[in-house]
Amino acid sequence: MRQKLPIFLACALIAFFLVLAWRVHFSPDPAREGFAHSVAALNAELPARIDEETRIDAVTLDWSSREVRYRYTMLQHTAGEFDPDTFTTLTLEQLRRSLCRQNPGGLASAVASGLRMRHSYEGADGAPIASILIDPKDCRQPSRY
Repeated sequence: MRQKLPIFLACALIAFFLVLAWRVHFSPDPAREGFAHSVAALNAELPARIDEETRIDAVTLDWSSREVRYRYTMLQHTAGEFDPDTFTTLTLEQLRRSLCRQNPGGLASAVASGLRMRHSYEGADGAPIASILIDPKDCRQPSRY
């Protein structure tokens, strides 16, 4: 009987740590669930025209890379009609300005969760124009935004 007790205790201890590791790894993350719900609600309304030139097609949450990804189509022009560097420079400034003026509570939760926003643009031909990554932490700086 005494020989079986250490084996039983060792098995119980291993089982305890396995359950603990499973709970830590798979327990629901309220922030992740909240962002996933918001992304699903946005996608229910898409695709949608933003303006005469631009349509937002999809929003996805990639938790592994901590990115919310927005995919747009430029409706009036093919990708070859854009200079990617000029497009990125002009669009980046607009996106940052818009992001930094957003709902402070929502932005704060994105910053706290380490989320960044990736905006990818395609031409009417489906070819890529630019992919722009914005980190909401940049809004903390009392800069030009």
